[in-house]
Amino acid sequence: MGRYIVLLLETLNTKSNGALQPVDFDSFYSASYDRVRRAMTLAFRDPALAEEITQEAFFQTLKRWPKVSALDHPEGWTML
Repeated sequence: MGRYIVLLLETLNTKSNGALQPVDFDSFYSASYDRVRRAMTLAFRDPALAEEITQEAFFQTLKRWPKVSALDHPEGWTML
């Protein structure tokens, strides 16, 4: 399912350099949340902590969405 969402987003709005440009924050969140949570789980080896970190990361991303959405890979910014 996640791969389908990413492909759909790429079809709807891809930059000329091939980078994924999500249509809106909700679409970005749906396509990216699980991937970011899994990365945090691998990094911190604590699923509960990873969930909390992921929620905070997306909250911070939402607050800065106008700038973050203009990046080539906003998911990378979310994981920083």
